[in-house]
Amino acid sequence: MDVHDRLNQLTVTVRSAKTMPMSASCLVNRAEMLDILERLHDELPADLDQADALLSEREAVLGAGREQVERILEDARREREQLIEQTDADDYVDRKLAEFEVLLGQLASQVNNGRLRLTARREADLARFQEIELAESEVVHPAFG
Repeated sequence: MDVHDRLNQLTVTVRSAKTMPMSASCLVNRAEMLDILERLHDELPADLDQADALLSEREAVLGAGREQVERILEDARREREQLIEQTDADDYVDRKLAEFEVLLGQLASQVNNGRLRLTARREADLARFQEIELAESEVVHPAFG
């Protein structure tokens, strides 16, 4: 029997006890009541020890759970900070790459314009060279005419 059974047995014994006339008192068997109380007294420490052990175990499990939650939260906070720092660095790198892209575009445009001018000058020089050759050939070899 466990503690609850013993308490129920006590309750049944008192309820079924013979009542005293014109009184709230009743007659119970002293030996029977003392026997039930002694058994209850013997069983109670074991149950209390078990309950204490369960409570201690519960506290240990809760404590470990709290520690684990704190570690998880701290890891999450660190990761969040790293992501924020990484995002800031990524934003900085992206801005610098965009600036570099603009400069490269301007440089490519300047190179292209320089090559066009060089080509135009080469064509003009070639045309002038051909005119000079033609003029020289007419001076050296006058046209038959």
